[in-house]
Amino acid sequence: MTEDINILPLTYRKVNTGLELTFSQADDGHFVDVSIIRLKSGQAVRSHYILLADLPQWIRMHEADGWVRYNLNRKTESEQVDNQ
Repeated sequence: MTEDINILPLTYRKVNTGLELTFSQADDGHFVDVSIIRLKSGQAVRSHYILLADLPQWIRMHEADGWVRYNLNRKTESEQVDNQ
């Protein structure tokens, strides 16, 4: 469970949606804040408060739905490999 906290925050984007998905540590270490933000306006579209133990399942679900992880340079992991 401690390993999951160390990977936060995580940022994902989905092509052609203009949305960004973030997983960040909540004030209570047993939970994670999940937010979907509209990039153009910065407005929160959805937010969730999930158990840290459920984080891997949420990540798998969103990746299966087409969300792609972004790093701090705001590039997808596949773009990083292509540019090297």
